Amino acid sequence: NDWQDLPKQAMRWNMFGGTFGGPIKKDKLFFFVDYQGQRFHFPPAASLITVMTAAERGGDFSQILAQQGVQLYNPFSYNATTGQRAACQNDIIPPGTIDPVASKLFSSGLYPLPINNNIVFNAPDRIYSYLNNDQGDARIDYKIGDKDSIFGHYSEGFQTNPNFNSVLLLGQGFNTSPFYSAVIDWTHSFSSTIVSDARMGFNRIGLDYGTDVPGVGNFSETIGIADGNVGGPGLLGLNFSGGLATSLGQADRQDQFSNNTFEPMEDLIITKGRHNLRFGFQAMRHQLNVYFAGNN
Repeated sequence: NDWQDLPKQAMRWNMFGGTFGGPIKKDKLFFFVDYQGQRFHFPPAASLITVMTAAERGGDFSQILAQQGVQLYNPFSYNATTGQRAACQNDIIPPGTIDPVASKLFSSGLYPLPINNNIVFNAPDRIYSYLNNDQGDARIDYKIGDKDSIFGHYSEGFQTNPNFNSVLLLGQGFNTSPFYSAVIDWTHSFSSTIVSDARMGFNRIGLDYGTDVPGVGNFSETIGIADGNVGGPGLLGLNFSGGLATSLGQADRQDQFSNNTFEPMEDLIITKGRHNLRFGFQAMRHQLNVYFAGNN
């Protein structure tokens, strides 16, 4: 923040957790649980975006012509014979050709006003983010007898990493990553030299992320974009090239990934004098489920 002469905000990172375990039945049944949490809060970061100046909102782009040398042309003046369009005199758009959607956007109160006389980097935006993570594990061990023992293990976690803009029309990002894991294991001794270990495992890893524009309702249709909120509330993405205006809107968008893995396995261990022989198998089945908003 030094180059903008803004104070540095505090950063808060906390990690905490605990474990607990012990016997349930002496020499037979045992349990163990643990938990870990993280709270990483990143301070708001101030930045400047580019918005249309008051003159530009009324169709007067003469400042761009004077400073950037960008000449605007009237798209409604195309001459099919010459293949040319008429230049807007002094980069001033004729009042009757200003799109009413743009006029409603500028007058909505949600499009920021400039804080200086610059044509770029003239409006503030504050970006804020945090990373929260919670994870827990539980395990049970049971000794059935001299020849058999089993254990079960379960883990679950949830991570969220959103980001926020003070300018609502830039959109707010969400990112969640839940995961689940479970395994059950059975060990059996056929004899002092032959041991079997059978196991079944399952993992599920998810990712759900995207951008929405909350708190503005069906803003696209409100300013006159027909069917602009078919996919959800907010503002459709309005992308501007050339760097003379920051792109706006995202419309509610969500992408989802879910990866399931099933893993059975068996090990047979045979001891012959000074030699250990291992036999077994392992299989893995993957399920990858993908959803892209707009493609599925």
